[in-house]
Amino acid sequence: MSGFLHVTTLIPVGIEAQLDTLGSWHKAHGQPIHAFNHSREFAAVKDHVPDWIVPHECRFPQGFGRDYLPFTALLDGVRGMDPDPETRVLLVNSDIGLKDPGALPALDDAAQDLVFASRIDIEADGTPSARYGQGYDVFSIRAGAMDMLDLPGFSLGIPWWDYVLPLTAVLAGRKVKRLETEAFTHVLHPQRWSLVAFDHLGWEVMRALPADAWDAIGRNGANGSASDGAWEPRTLRPGHDLVLDFARAVNGFLNDPVLAGGAAPEDLRAACLARLRDIPVPPEPLLLVEPVQAGPVAGGVAEEGSGTSDGGGWMQAHDGSVAFAGLMDQIAGLGTGEPVAVTGGHADLGPDLWLSTDPAGTAELAVEPRDEGFALSLVRGNSGGWACLGMRIAPEVVARGRYVGVLLRLRSDALVSIRPTLRYFPEGQPLVDVAAEPVVLPAGTHTALAHIPVDADLARRSGRAELNLYVHTDTMRADVLALEPLLLS
Repeated sequence: MSGFLHVTTLIPVGIEAQLDTLGSWHKAHGQPIHAFNHSREFAAVKDHVPDWIVPHECRFPQGFGRDYLPFTALLDGVRGMDPDPETRVLLVNSDIGLKDPGALPALDDAAQDLVFASRIDIEADGTPSARYGQGYDVFSIRAGAMDMLDLPGFSLGIPWWDYVLPLTAVLAGRKVKRLETEAFTHVLHPQRWSLVAFDHLGWEVMRALPADAWDAIGRNGANGSASDGAWEPRTLRPGHDLVLDFARAVNGFLNDPVLAGGAAPEDLRAACLARLRDIPVPPEPLLLVEPVQAGPVAGGVAEEGSGTSDGGGWMQAHDGSVAFAGLMDQIAGLGTGEPVAVTGGHADLGPDLWLSTDPAGTAELAVEPRDEGFALSLVRGNSGGWACLGMRIAPEVVARGRYVGVLLRLRSDALVSIRPTLRYFPEGQPLVDVAAEPVVLPAGTHTALAHIPVDADLARRSGRAELNLYVHTDTMRADVLALEPLLLS
């Protein structure tokens, strides 16, 4: 065996559980594990790790509201250790355990530039659940090929990080293999990634494709997309549906048997291009993608040396799942809680979440859980002055942004019209409402992103703030597949 250089990044909460999973690797290969974390997290990490974990303090621009470790920072760190070119750099998420040490020799495959694998999900009580087929957690990279991590804008733990690495390696003609094994385990926990981040970074992956891969997109005319020669791919505009179809194509390729068989690089590349040709290309996007990578705000001051990625003139954004993390948990709970309805009054759904209808009317607004998300329904909406789903948001958080946004993905059988409104409660003054343009969606499944300009001075003078979603139609019934408040800057 050529030996492993094991690298990861630690999450500064739940350290004990991560030590258990990382310990299973250390026990098997006997090598120290190098943990790279930003200096903001370093103090929370370094005093709680055993001597077989080597903490590395890094500085880099914060992205998506958290200290996600950029590929480029990890690459610099590994280069600083000057490993032998044939050493295998083992990059593993810190919450992934090693159940079968017999898998290590397969990760030490000198013939491959990259070996990657997915995990087996297990319940909290240890009961196996299923192989996770939507992403990858274990990567073994030949140190001499570590430049494949030179992918600015991508970081461990954010959407697309585990797709972009094998995808770009294949398209660059590297030797890549997927390992088929049940050796790697992961205890199930709630997923908290941002749909807006997924859309933006998916589009960034598409923009980074080599010319022939980009030009392959949609060429087969599948599912209603244009036939060969009927459109110019460089005119594609970013949209959620296009990014989602691209993700499905990439996932299909990364799960393709051709990657498990040690095929030649040119055959892998041809198989990838074939998948891209089958992507259906919509004539117009339903949602223009808003990027969320931005320079950090720490105590109101951007970190020195930070900057924003090239967003083609789009607005930049902080990740709402961080800015409004507690609220996001309450929204997620609507999909598993009890049905709640209110008629002419107020009903709490959580500490910062409620239903409200005009007490002078008889409008009934209700939520109930669904297998995917929750249902929101309204009857007799014309009997009072308002019907809304309300959210309490911290005015000091609002003051840090340029816009408050809300991402909605709805499925309905009829037209839906909702107006997001930001409400300030300035001390000693009347409340102030600032509304976005109405979100009007036809029947079907659609995604929309609305944004409301922030008055930072008004936010700082306010004791509280709300984000209210007012329903315009007299009746409505929609499955809410995604509801995500965002802080845009």
